[in-house]
Amino acid sequence: MESSFNIYIAGAIGLPVFAGFAGGISVILGPTGGYIIGFLLSTLVAFLPFENIIKGFLAIIVIYIFGVSGLMIKLDINVIKALKIGFLPFILFDLLKVVLGYYTYQLTKKYGIKSEA
Repeated sequence: MESSFNIYIAGAIGLPVFAGFAGGISVILGPTGGYIIGFLLSTLVAFLPFENIIKGFLAIIVIYIFGVSGLMIKLDINVIKALKIGFLPFILFDLLKVVLGYYTYQLTKKYGIKSEA
């Protein structure tokens, strides 16, 4: 979580670490800022006391709740429009990433592959 937090601090002070090589507090306060906040808060899911694929799905839910809410507030749009532009185009690929990430994790545990980190 500390490294995630450091990225957000770097972005907030203007380093181009967000999507599109953007940085600055205006990005966090802009239409996509909800996703940035959601990403940070989704790291808390890692501390839940169970080890299964549900953690990944819960993290995605946190990200999308904050992201879609941010779109609704900043763009002054309804939930249907926010879901059409900020959820539907991305959800299938994000779910696929969760599944692939989880099974990659399981394989590394099964075969004893250790991280250097």
